[in-house]
Amino acid sequence: SLDKITPKMNPILNLLGSLDSSYLKNKRKTKNTFFHLFMVGSLSEYRNQGIVKRLIKNSLVLAKKNKYKTALSEATNLKSQNLLEKFNFKFVKKVKYSDFKFKGVYFFKNIGEKYCKLMELKIL
Repeated sequence: SLDKITPKMNPILNLLGSLDSSYLKNKRKTKNTFFHLFMVGSLSEYRNQGIVKRLIKNSLVLAKKNKYKTALSEATNLKSQNLLEKFNFKFVKKVKYSDFKFKGVYFFKNIGEKYCKLMELKIL
């Protein structure tokens, strides 16, 4: 499981998991329903080279080829939200960073971003 990678990731993994769970709670989950683009990014020295854009584009081609119905991605900042919107992803759920508490601590209250948004794209 992802929480074994490093405990430092636990707050963001918990936030993303709660966002996903609240969205998926009343959704019918069958084979190839949801294609999850999870934590897509690049190292700072490779930014602005179109790498993330190509990763998303190729992932969506793969999702369509495998007959997924919906692609989901958590956009953790405004830049990723804007990029996903260019691929026609729509906002479906959000968590206000300053309101999110993990083990009694508001880890994200001063990060500068306002919301983490779950975004979806209808594929088929």
